[in-house]
Amino acid sequence: MVPGMRLGDAWAMLPTLAIDERNVALEAERLQSLACWAGNFTSEISLAPPLSLLLEVQGSVRLFGGMERLFAQVRESCAAQGHVCQAALAPTPRAALWLATAAPESRCPDSASMHVALAALPLAALGLPRKVESRLTAFGIRRLGEVLKLPRAGLGKRLGSDFLIELARVLGEIPDPQARFVFPQQFRHRLELNARVEDAGRLNFAARRLILSMWLAGRVAAACFNACWSWSLTVERKKPIPVVLGFPR
Repeated sequence: MVPGMRLGDAWAMLPTLAIDERNVALEAERLQSLACWAGNFTSEISLAPPLSLLLEVQGSVRLFGGMERLFAQVRESCAAQGHVCQAALAPTPRAALWLATAAPESRCPDSASMHVALAALPLAALGLPRKVESRLTAFGIRRLGEVLKLPRAGLGKRLGSDFLIELARVLGEIPDPQARFVFPQQFRHRLELNARVEDAGRLNFAARRLILSMWLAGRVAAACFNACWSWSLTVERKKPIPVVLGFPR
């Protein structure tokens, strides 16, 4: 099966294929929740919809004991919330996105290592506009490294200036500013359990996952003096059970 295949053809190849309708609103809600969780590692967060986050972590490296430990903690914390995470480290936002998609676990702390990693990426995994990818493929090009060897002037004539600008941003040749994520004043999140829960221990595990999704630790600590947390437990579509946790001033 390949992306864009008709549903009937896919079922013919795999009769047991299960189809779930995409919920764009829920995707956006979960991405916002993950952005709040990412505040545990840095306050410099940007959304890259529909499925990605950008974290500027240069200022957090020493706090977490080095780049490798920080990278591992981000991965482990994300997995603890039940999310499958593909992560990569690079000097530019777009390079990090491309590497996370096509070569997850890549760590490129400088421009030289970034260029090496980018050169190995297949064009099909970069999400390029279909017209651009088709033209490059027609030239016999399969990897980004082959594109980088071509004269920029010729690329601009054949593929347009937009692609050249994209390439320059990926390589860090021109700035690529990202909109900073604004933490919400109120945090609201829902977690649906996938099985019946009959003991407090399993509820505690679910509650910890919700807490991990909240603001960075400093923001939460400051808010505790003039706010409260409200929990609502809904059991098999019955009337919700409210639980309010207050904090003394």
